Amino acid sequence: MDISDVLRSRRAALGLSQAELAKAAGVSLRQLARYEAGDQQPVLSAAVALADALGISMDQLAGKVNYDLDLSGEWWCAWQTWKDGAPRINTHPLEVHQRGEVLQLNAERAVPVAEAATAGEASCACGTTKPSSAGIAQPTPPCDPRAPCTSPSTSTAPMPGAAGSA
Repeated sequence: MDISDVLRSRRAALGLSQAELAKAAGVSLRQLARYEAGDQQPVLSAAVALADALGISMDQLAGKVNYDLDLSGEWWCAWQTWKDGAPRINTHPLEVHQRGEVLQLNAERAVPVAEAATAGEASCACGTTKPSSAGIAQPTPPCDPRAPCTSPSTSTAPMPGAAGSA
């Protein structure tokens, strides 16, 4: 796959017209048409702008790699920590943003059960919390009863240095 193929297919996948892509990338419509037809290759600055506008890496634009698997979305993450010599599993919501080969991970810090109770949040035995919108405590799934859980009276904050901790 060459640059012209990548430009056409990615633009179509995003539902953009040539005019919309040209404007987003800061190139003329005429020049974009030349790139897509394979008549010319973009200079580096134009290629960078096109890759940014299409939400892909330069490697993808050049046709070197293909990322058909997009990991973007809301996920759950979990890690095992220890408190007072006892293992426990902390689960947290995780938001993933993928841009080409780069993943940006945004994980929330666990809220200690004592703080959750005073902040109007619900907590299940494994420590996942969710704001209570109607004043009714409801744990956030997934809650695996087979996994080691923390006692409701202990903190669920991850240990310093644990993945996803702020």
